[in-house]
Amino acid sequence: MVDGTINDPFKQNGSQFVHRLESGHGTLFLKRTEHEPARHVLRHLLRGRKAYTNCGWTNQAIVTLKGLGFDVMEPVAWAEQRWFGLWPRRGFLLVTDVGGQEMSKVLNDPELSPLRTRAFRTFGALLGRLHGNGIYYTVRPHDVFIREDTLAAGGLVPILIDVDFHSHRATVKPFYWERSLTAMAEVVYLIFRAGYRLDRASAIQLYLGYGAGLRSSGHRVTK
Repeated sequence: MVDGTINDPFKQNGSQFVHRLESGHGTLFLKRTEHEPARHVLRHLLRGRKAYTNCGWTNQAIVTLKGLGFDVMEPVAWAEQRWFGLWPRRGFLLVTDVGGQEMSKVLNDPELSPLRTRAFRTFGALLGRLHGNGIYYTVRPHDVFIREDTLAAGGLVPILIDVDFHSHRATVKPFYWERSLTAMAEVVYLIFRAGYRLDRASAIQLYLGYGAGLRSSGHRVTK
């Protein structure tokens, strides 16, 4: 499959490609690493650790996040091509479509105002749960889909669809307030930089959701 003929990617970042595939079983997404940078590989090999392509790290991150109870994309298959069994050259990861709506489109659509308010709170709660569980990688709105569910808090379920640790292991770190606030500030900066409308009402919902996410992870937060 690594060498198979596929459609043009709808998303690309350097040597990372994402393709949408239609099959008799529904929509699938194919993530390809065409070339893993040498500096990423050497970072792990020189420390005596096994190195993977970005696709391999992503698959491990999915396993870690699912083990912590997060809704993430479901892997179907993954593989890597290695030199001498040691150096990961390229690879792929095939995942199922998660359904729902792209959070980034909801946040930017003025006609979806009621849903937009709930989406900001849901996004904040997701960030709070991640940080509360010691996961501090940067999550942006376009990394998340939302699906309506009457049993979920706020009626929405956030689903992580782009789990990219930038060729690092998905490490669970100890919880520190300073680390959490720094990570949250970075997300707010990226929200502004991407052009999302973050007015006062939306910022409040983001903050309230974040606090709720931290509390659900067992941390004390003043309302």
